[in-house]
Amino acid sequence: MELVCKIARRRIILVVAVFILCLIWLFASSSHHQFITNSSPLSSNHEAPKVSRLHYLIPSSIVNDAVCAGIVSALVNQYPIPTLIGYKGKNEFDSADHLAKLRVMNRYFNDLKAQDDDLVIIVDSFDVLAQLPAEVMIERYFEISRKSEQRLADQRGITIDQLYELGIRQTILYGAGKMCFIGSPNEPMCPLMPPSNSPRYKFGVKTENEDARFLDSRYLNSGTIIGPVGDIRNFVRAVLNLVMTDDAKVDPHDEDRVRIHHMDQWFTAQLYVRQEYHRALDMNDGQYPADLSNLASLPRPREGPEDATEFHVFVDFDSAFTQTQCRNELEIQFLKYKNHDLTASISGDFLQQGSVFRPYTIQMPSNLYRAFGRFAHMTGETVTPAPSL
Repeated sequence: MELVCKIARRRIILVVAVFILCLIWLFASSSHHQFITNSSPLSSNHEAPKVSRLHYLIPSSIVNDAVCAGIVSALVNQYPIPTLIGYKGKNEFDSADHLAKLRVMNRYFNDLKAQDDDLVIIVDSFDVLAQLPAEVMIERYFEISRKSEQRLADQRGITIDQLYELGIRQTILYGAGKMCFIGSPNEPMCPLMPPSNSPRYKFGVKTENEDARFLDSRYLNSGTIIGPVGDIRNFVRAVLNLVMTDDAKVDPHDEDRVRIHHMDQWFTAQLYVRQEYHRALDMNDGQYPADLSNLASLPRPREGPEDATEFHVFVDFDSAFTQTQCRNELEIQFLKYKNHDLTASISGDFLQQGSVFRPYTIQMPSNLYRAFGRFAHMTGETVTPAPSL
């Protein structure tokens, strides 16, 4: 028994020592990732580049192995020290209630002394791991935002500056999933979510068949968020206002409705759908460009100029920011970039294409390789030409 206690104490000391070393290393080596030189359209095309901070938030009222794994993954990939918000939260801030996530975010942003242009990443506590270096993720975010805004401008035949004059931007990026979270049959949330803009046969010959694994990811998933502090602060407040409005409508004896009422993703998606619905109306002289007669209800109309419907929310159709796992198992594979040209050879028929499958290669982006090289230089290791992901 005494031997077991000694072993247990040694393990605890070792874990604590490793954790302290990680913190010391993080303070010493990652400060250059705390700041972002932002010359993107999020500020202005005509202003000097702004320098903003990056925040990494994990809403959770408890700490367990999964939470620790998420924190370590962020540290390893050179993100700022993650901030655990809502820790030991009670009552409305207890993460057993999914709406607690929104409440602790709102409380944090209310107390945060930060510029509205600061960038913030918010991830679910139990099931999100950082896998790309922070600098690569930041570059991807601005590139995804730029391309998405250009697409909206093209749809209207205007420039991006003119799009901004209409008050439309794409700044709050959510992950996307293959399945829609519905509250009741025939409600407008799922049909009115924008279609994916990914290539038509993204998953080969089985794309869009009855197997959910071959569907495009187009439905908002609230497990991962990235965007400017100011925009996310405003959006979270709007979502919580929607929750308060819904409070009066919930029948405490309707168990399904009560369960849905406590899902942050359902309320978040409601505002996203309302935004997209009114964008479509504004672009088509007040007429929705599709038949909606099969829907039991429609998103609430604008009640005046103060009734905001534009929140700058969009989703990651191509899984460039975040890859959800549910129904995506076929496309999540371990790649070895071991070829001379930093490509990974794909010889397995993961997407079940059958006789039409041919082996192919996937190129590692150069910015990703350079980021790993800088990370290896900081830790004193040698960069090999064959990194594995």
